[in-house]
Amino acid sequence: MTAGWWGQVSAETPSPGRGGEFEPKRLPLVRQTEGAGLTVIRVSSRALGPRVHVRVCVYDDVHAMRAAADGFNGTTHVDALGVTQATVDRSGRAVAVIVRLAVGHLGTQVVSHEMHHAATALYGAHVGDRPSRAAHLNHFNEPFAHLYSDLLARLVGRLYALGFYA
Repeated sequence: MTAGWWGQVSAETPSPGRGGEFEPKRLPLVRQTEGAGLTVIRVSSRALGPRVHVRVCVYDDVHAMRAAADGFNGTTHVDALGVTQATVDRSGRAVAVIVRLAVGHLGTQVVSHEMHHAATALYGAHVGDRPSRAAHLNHFNEPFAHLYSDLLARLVGRLYALGFYA
């Protein structure tokens, strides 16, 4: 599903395991380098009650980011400057969210856009089966606003601390 020229969103259904559910791995909070050209950052929030996490992968170039995104579920991401992907359970609720970003494309529009996708996926996984405009899709939805701002602020803080921003 294309979300615009700056990013794409895709999902993966887990393979059957214990109950067909995805079991996320524990991820370190600190910078983790997984091979040349990749930095992994974990950000989290308790805005919805239980702590939720987003794994952010920052690639040294956009081509590596696109290749990793393509490999996640086979969808092509030819023009994407950022990608948000999620593993979902059988009901379609996100259980693990990955944001993929690339050096050279870490501006406000791309980073905030992808973190909005991540926050929306996590929020959607925590609301009931019948969300309503009155209760969930409004300008005074504080749980969603705090979830989004927590995740975005923590990611930007980490990007500064790790030297991605001057």
